[in-house]
Amino acid sequence: MDQSTPTGTRDAGPRTPARSWLTVPELAVFLRDLLDHDEHDDALRFMLDGLNKIDEVLLTSLPLDDDSQSAEGAPSPALLEFLGEPPSLGDERWDTLLACSTAHVARRRGVAPPAWTAKPSLQQWWWPAGEKRRRALTMQRTPTDFRRVGIWFSERNFLTA
Repeated sequence: MDQSTPTGTRDAGPRTPARSWLTVPELAVFLRDLLDHDEHDDALRFMLDGLNKIDEVLLTSLPLDDDSQSAEGAPSPALLEFLGEPPSLGDERWDTLLACSTAHVARRRGVAPPAWTAKPSLQQWWWPAGEKRRRALTMQRTPTDFRRVGIWFSERNFLTA
């Protein structure tokens, strides 16, 4: 079915006009499509960019005045929606990478990671960014969330997405 608009651009479906970011569950659906088409590099880039949108979510969650402030420490509805549990990406490694990345990004912003981000260790170590020549350096720069599960993924990846 063609979802083209009269101007010829593709319609991505209904969008909430109040936000420009995808939630983690929406991001997972998009990533799964990329992975199904063997577009691993794009999936990695879009995952990091999508998770870094947490900054926009947190900005939209700031209270406008004292009367609109929610209970102390309670996450905003926008943040809860953003950090919702995603469907599987169809690959245990990618599911674990998305979970660890979500937890890492949340913690760096002072937000408690959701329970679904706790994953068991992978059966075999994995370097998702393929740092073959720089594996030792990548291992040194890998945050704890990733080391714990056997994913070697440099902190620097979150800065260049």
